[in-house]
Amino acid sequence: MTANEVAPLRLGMMGLGFSHPTAFARLLRDGALLPAEAKPEGWRSAKIECLWDYLPERAQAFAAEYGVRVVGSPRELLGAGLDAVLVEAYNGDRAKYALPFLEAGVPTFIDKPICTTPEDLRTILSAAEKRGTKLMSCSSLRFHPAVGALRGMIDGGELGTLLAARATTSHSVAGYLKEPNTWQDDVRMGGGTIVNMGIHGMEPLVALLGPDLHSVTCVSNRRHFTTSRSEDTALATLRWGNGVMATLEIYSGAPTGGVEFAAYGSRGIAEVAGSELRHWGSKEPPQTLPPGRSYAPMLEAFFDLVRGGGETVLLAETEAVALGLFAARRAADERREVALAELRWTDR
Repeated sequence: MTANEVAPLRLGMMGLGFSHPTAFARLLRDGALLPAEAKPEGWRSAKIECLWDYLPERAQAFAAEYGVRVVGSPRELLGAGLDAVLVEAYNGDRAKYALPFLEAGVPTFIDKPICTTPEDLRTILSAAEKRGTKLMSCSSLRFHPAVGALRGMIDGGELGTLLAARATTSHSVAGYLKEPNTWQDDVRMGGGTIVNMGIHGMEPLVALLGPDLHSVTCVSNRRHFTTSRSEDTALATLRWGNGVMATLEIYSGAPTGGVEFAAYGSRGIAEVAGSELRHWGSKEPPQTLPPGRSYAPMLEAFFDLVRGGGETVLLAETEAVALGLFAARRAADERREVALAELRWTDR
């Protein structure tokens, strides 16, 4: 190793709850992360050193494929001298399993959604703030090329006064109705469709409009997957403190996955569907967006944070995303508008 190189980050994996751990392991194995500009070689290199999972046989299969050491308990993972940990436990367990690492000052990535209740969110954020631990949690849709394109149009004034925005996410929850994935359909353990899948629309909206989300209304239903314990369809309206409004559409009875975004302004409308960005109100032809890079930008942002860089994903925005989803859940259950202030705590 030369003076201009750094050693790969030593990572721990806490759980194999769903598909993301495998996707992360493949990205690291295949060297798919981009080098960091003006940083030493290897700045974004990392290796999953050790792993704990609920199911020992699942952990052993993962370890055999990716060269990871399996440990017998979460405590062993904490004592392994890691540079950072990726918390991939079941959503409702994430506060419990992240807390020891946050309290120990170990940089922590908590996969989406960060948790399933306001109480768990308080536990996580309070621990990170008290110890000053580096923490990141988000949906990979924050890094979708469309979000950056719309952000540029909004900031550049191309749309005039911003009036409203829209995010649509579609995904089939058929797999969540069968073992071993039924935990994702459980409102407490997985968050249900509103939280578990709605984050893919809520995250981009907060990235575009900022963390000052004020209140949420929401309706939900079971239209196709009628045996779901949560819902397969939900529509939410969101109101920001500056008066901008947004809609979040969640269609999880759909057979295929996808996302669409739009921003509505006094000078025109910018709409993204697939890889095409149209600016209605402009004479410019549709713009073809670059292809997305899956989870790679998210890992790059976390590794930069671990190495000593600033926050790419502000914790204030992470809080707003989570509370917005919890407010949508409550609004759907209670059939009323829910202010995020109802879910916040004051002793911070």
